[in-house]
Amino acid sequence: MRVRRSSRRERLAGRPARSHRDLLNHVRLCAVQPRPPITLRDLAGIDVPIVQTGMGWVAGPRLVSATAQAGALGILASATMDFEQLRIAIAEVKQRTTRPFGVNLRADSGDIDDRIALGLLDNHQADNERRYRAAQRDALIAYLRVKGYLNEDDSAAAVLRGWLTFLAGQPADFLLINLEDLWLEPAPQNVPGTWQERPNWQRKARYSTEEIRDLAVLNDLLKTISDIRAGIV
Repeated sequence: MRVRRSSRRERLAGRPARSHRDLLNHVRLCAVQPRPPITLRDLAGIDVPIVQTGMGWVAGPRLVSATAQAGALGILASATMDFEQLRIAIAEVKQRTTRPFGVNLRADSGDIDDRIALGLLDNHQADNERRYRAAQRDALIAYLRVKGYLNEDDSAAAVLRGWLTFLAGQPADFLLINLEDLWLEPAPQNVPGTWQERPNWQRKARYSTEEIRDLAVLNDLLKTISDIRAGIV
């Protein structure tokens, strides 16, 4: 007699939803609280809990597809591509593998001037990248307005809130949010193409864990996301 295994969605359906306060507590107490039964492998559909980050000029289709084929999660870096190059790169990854992979998108532009100063971009490349990122942002704003997640306010904070609330309502099993995005951190953790020139991955967060827990705007946004994920709104 064969016994049918429950699907991942069925297993997740019986778990209680976390409140936004639970999410904030997890930021501070993850070292002492028991680990949730859901693993990264379950959530991302991968075999090994390894994420290959989106490194500019390095994380191209060959590396991403090879990572995915090996059972890990490959992330395609788009910061150094224009739109057509990104479209071709995504298509190439899909030709090479049917396994899950991700794409790292950047909509900010503050790092462009820094990369010019470092000699990583010339003025022509910088202008192209600014236009590409502006087109991404305009397309996102238009989409969120059509879907009813954004009104006339197109500030960065409003766009971020609209985008995250839209994502929260999608059928994905999990929603991964960069903590620093929640307070619109302008300083990047990493400047693609640099090694000794910038202290990559060494910058401390702008706020302490105690301060993060007391940020009203952050609390409100996380509560909204939590309520949407729980089906309350």
